[in-house]
Amino acid sequence: MIRIIRYEGQPVETLLNRASTPQKDVTDAVAAILADVKARGDEAVLDFCERFDGARPQNLLVTQEEIERAYAAIEPELIATMELAAANITRFHAQQKRTGFMDAKENGVVVGQRVLPLRSVGLYVPGGTARYPSSVLMDAIPAKIAGVRSLVMTTPPDAQGNVPDIILAAAKIAGVST
Repeated sequence: MIRIIRYEGQPVETLLNRASTPQKDVTDAVAAILADVKARGDEAVLDFCERFDGARPQNLLVTQEEIERAYAAIEPELIATMELAAANITRFHAQQKRTGFMDAKENGVVVGQRVLPLRSVGLYVPGGTARYPSSVLMDAIPAKIAGVRSLVMTTPPDAQGNVPDIILAAAKIAGVST
């Protein structure tokens, strides 16, 4: 059943501008985190992971073996559903791919457009209650179709400090590897 919400006279500005005004300036906090990571590297990343996510992973990188193990642990029906979703995403985004064009006029004027992929892309997959395998598929597959050579995926760990199996299985299906 679709829930119907009726307009009760709220000012339109209130409805449209709900998220337009930041509630808090986080610039200084983010700058401090970046400076600490620059100074201390992976140790700082692990410290922040523990602080913000409540878990300290053993490693910051996932191995191909972990990906394969996670993929094998997921129910075949769910794997099939994710593979169908991946095929649909691929079909849709393949139609968006552009190659550019060249137009040479009679008088020697040449104009055109080159469409080139980014060399590398970082993908963020949210954690917590928004940990969806679809985020992996919807981020990675269009990038692969566009010709991005290097995909780096990051996601918060679960309570045990691991990347959940469903996220790793989606990464395998989407072509994200170590």
